[in-house]
Amino acid sequence: MKNITKKYDNIKVLDNFSLHVEQGKRVVLFGASGSGKSTLLRVIAGLETVDDGVVYIDDRLVSEKNNIIIEADKRGIGFVFQDLALWPHLNVEQNIEFGLKIKKLAKNERKQKVKEILKKVNLSGFESREISQLSGGQKQRVALARTLVVNPKIILMDEPLSSLDNELNLQLRQEILSLQEEFKFTLVYVTHNKEEAEFLADVILYM
Repeated sequence: MKNITKKYDNIKVLDNFSLHVEQGKRVVLFGASGSGKSTLLRVIAGLETVDDGVVYIDDRLVSEKNNIIIEADKRGIGFVFQDLALWPHLNVEQNIEFGLKIKKLAKNERKQKVKEILKKVNLSGFESREISQLSGGQKQRVALARTLVVNPKIILMDEPLSSLDNELNLQLRQEILSLQEEFKFTLVYVTHNKEEAEFLADVILYM
């Protein structure tokens, strides 16, 4: 990201902001509400344009001033939102396989990939469980599985653990770290929890 400026109603949320994230690193954006952390994730993901500056992913220009060059779904990015954005009318398997359907994978291949990723996030056998039947921690794991199953190069996480109690927060932190080390994705993670930032980060960016 080079010289990014982003305004809402003439208020600058990001002002001439530059950031380089190396492949495979874990960068945590840490700071108070309103400091531009979530906006930054949305710009990287291609969900927001920028008023000035450019964004590159793997040396490809993906966004420039008021223009998205490469759409969000073609950037190889996974996004775990703060509210998780799970679809309540779909069960666990259907939530996770959604991205695989878009990729037009065959049904038996989708089922196998869902089974494998559920094992990775400690939810084996939960395929037919409804989202409303899951605990907070289980929902977090489903959101992680849905993101990981399409094998993105970059994963963005926007305060995914903020609603969990301390014990579960620590447990999920450790699981995120293990998954990142196994899958080797680049992680850009937003939090206002200092302990969480220090636990997960190779690099902490104070905003």
